[in-house]
Amino acid sequence: MSPDPSSHDPSASATNWSLLHAAAAGGEESRASLEAVVQRYWGPIFAFVRATGQPPQDAVDLTQGFVADVLLGRSLLASADRKRGKFRSLLRQSVVNYVRDRVRHDRSQKRQPSTGTPQQGSASKFHELAASSLKSAERAFDAHWAAQVIRTAAERAQARARREGRELAWTVFERRTLRPRLRGDRPTEYSELIDTLPLQSIGQAAHLAIMGRRLFVDELLAELRGTLGEGESVDDEIRLLIDALEGS
Repeated sequence: MSPDPSSHDPSASATNWSLLHAAAAGGEESRASLEAVVQRYWGPIFAFVRATGQPPQDAVDLTQGFVADVLLGRSLLASADRKRGKFRSLLRQSVVNYVRDRVRHDRSQKRQPSTGTPQQGSASKFHELAASSLKSAERAFDAHWAAQVIRTAAERAQARARREGRELAWTVFERRTLRPRLRGDRPTEYSELIDTLPLQSIGQAAHLAIMGRRLFVDELLAELRGTLGEGESVDDEIRLLIDALEGS
């Protein structure tokens, strides 16, 4: 049997909040959780920065700077509080503030004349840029967040299927539904599944596809619940996830 990925990957076994708390605890024991948090949120952060119009290398530098200066250096994880709402909202606003400050500072430095007197309006042009690109940047952030949620749920569901001896159900669901939705692959025909997998009939294949779907939905709901703040609705989060994917 293949090793369970949750046995060594904190992001595969912990809810979002438990992972954040473990990462914020400090010390050597939190290192793996901290690395998992950075890995989980790097994509949405980079997508946001890139969508503000930054060139690729500048976007990488800004993302790395945010992770080092804010996510790690300013104890953003320690300030996250489930009572105040989703960590994603806190993170996204922190990225907005960081990028605004960095770009305003860089532009101000570039436009400062040799006399040492800054030119007027050097910061206002960034505010105009931010206003015109902020919505698209937020959509990019949310789309990458949604994709990450689905990937994490799929990893959990696959690991669970392996533990429970339901690998065949997962394989059928993955080939029939998940890969086509996520990658644009052609859905595998039932006849092809019967030819390539130990299946006896289309009815059996259809039943296994339903079982695999239930596994995925269970883990997707669990993943979403693990990201919510107190009093927030998982139904609202599902709608946000769908909107984010459709708008990506």
